[in-house]
Amino acid sequence: MIIIPNNNIILTSAVVVPPPSYLVEENFESASNPPGWGTAIGSPNYQYTGVILQGAQSLFVSSSTAQATWAYLNYSSSLGVSCSECWTYFLFQFQILPNSQRQFFRLRDKDGNNDCSNIRMETNGRLTTDQLGSNQVTTVGTLSPNTKYHIWTYYKKGAGTPANGTSSVAFSTDGVRPTSGNNFVQTTSGVATLNADVIYFFHPDGVSFSNVIDRVLMVTGSTAIPDNP
Repeated sequence: MIIIPNNNIILTSAVVVPPPSYLVEENFESASNPPGWGTAIGSPNYQYTGVILQGAQSLFVSSSTAQATWAYLNYSSSLGVSCSECWTYFLFQFQILPNSQRQFFRLRDKDGNNDCSNIRMETNGRLTTDQLGSNQVTTVGTLSPNTKYHIWTYYKKGAGTPANGTSSVAFSTDGVRPTSGNNFVQTTSGVATLNADVIYFFHPDGVSFSNVIDRVLMVTGSTAIPDNP
């Protein structure tokens, strides 16, 4: 808004906020495995049509055997970017509550050996986040089976001494990102000191906890992925 005092003319104009420049933007619409995505273990379905969260197909990560299933993208290797701080977003729906705390999303280091940040689901549908399995924090709000959710995660590595890494998770059904309240939780006492280089969507072995994923986004830096991206 601009006010010119001499003649009392008031000019208004809309402020246009450009969308983030996404490091990763995957909607799982290709006829084959998406470029850069691989299968570490098991057989994730990148062309799933049983439940579609957006577009014509989604990613399905499930396992009914003693073998886990992973779908992953090593963006450090394929895109040449390593993240000390990043936001991720994805659409998520699950079919049944797990019978014990189960991890379904993780960010790992370039070698894939260390979990920088994890998202786990509790048996009551609450979400837990942590770094390297330490300093877990859990939402008050719960997720329900067969419901589409928008999920945002944030990771920032720490210095190690003191433990000051940051991880957060937020979720909603309407696409508006919570920054407080029951559907948001954050730890600022994380112990991870490595860059995050690989996204994993994970299904643990021998567990009835099937997950549908779509519209995976990532940005580097501190600017959050907005509402309904």
